[in-house]
Amino acid sequence: MTYWVDAPGTGTVADRALSARACGTNNVTCSGSHLVSTGICRQLVDNLNTGTSIGNSPCAICLGQSNNQCCVSWSKAVGTMPESDLVNAAKTFSTCWSPTNRSGLARNVILNNICVDRCLSNRPNGCG
Repeated sequence: MTYWVDAPGTGTVADRALSARACGTNNVTCSGSHLVSTGICRQLVDNLNTGTSIGNSPCAICLGQSNNQCCVSWSKAVGTMPESDLVNAAKTFSTCWSPTNRSGLARNVILNNICVDRCLSNRPNGCG
């Protein structure tokens, strides 16, 4: 798996914690852009159940290569958390996988007590 980091200057986790109170709608939208491979996404979900901890910096985890990959990504750093916190995040998009392997975007998602946008697509960036 590949871990992608947040861009510099996006603020601190503490700065964003207060915005989580107005969050949690988890509205999912599917798209025909940045298509995902259902098989690779299922493998990614399985690999997220290992108990590994993610540091503050990564904002995406991908499995695969180039456009033949599946990435679960989020719009900003959320602090250290277990990878398994992303399993339900990835499964939220399963309605987008079938039957056309579409990508997905969820706005107003609480991840590690931080309000973020979350994506499942074939790219590690561009979420939010």
